[in-house]
Amino acid sequence: MSVSTVTKKGQTTVPKDVRDSLGIGPGGVLEWKKAGENTYIVVVVDRSVKKLKGMIKKPSTKVSIEDMRKAIREMGDG
Repeated sequence: MSVSTVTKKGQTTVPKDVRDSLGIGPGGVLEWKKAGENTYIVVVVDRSVKKLKGMIKKPSTKVSIEDMRKAIREMGDG
């Protein structure tokens, strides 16, 4: 079990084994979610755009700007 202490300023250090397990380092963002009266769940918030790379595949055919504008206009009429 990993333990940390809260300072007078309300700060604490995430133990190294926990940081390593979560894959977080300096600048990492943690979100605290209340799960019960004395229980919180800590979630790593990954805001790196680099993590999105490869999620959306390139289209099989190219689409022109005019085709995109036409599609947007058609959506607005519906």
